[in-house]
Amino acid sequence: MTTRPLEDMIQIVRNGGSLDLQAGNLSRDNLTYLVRNTREKTTIVLRGLSARSTDELVNISANSTGTVIFVLD
Repeated sequence: MTTRPLEDMIQIVRNGGSLDLQAGNLSRDNLTYLVRNTREKTTIVLRGLSARSTDELVNISANSTGTVIFVLD
């Protein structure tokens, strides 16, 4: 579960930081907003989304300017 506020994570990725997080508790809109704020060389690893539809994962990743990795275990 993500324990850091969304705005803190956005500040991190806007400044070039990368994240590896349990994202199951974040909504599609929150995840899209997060990846939309990435920089070109930012990597975000999203875990805990195996129950989400392929369409949802595609939509999230399509909004990123960086790299999004989904861990589907």
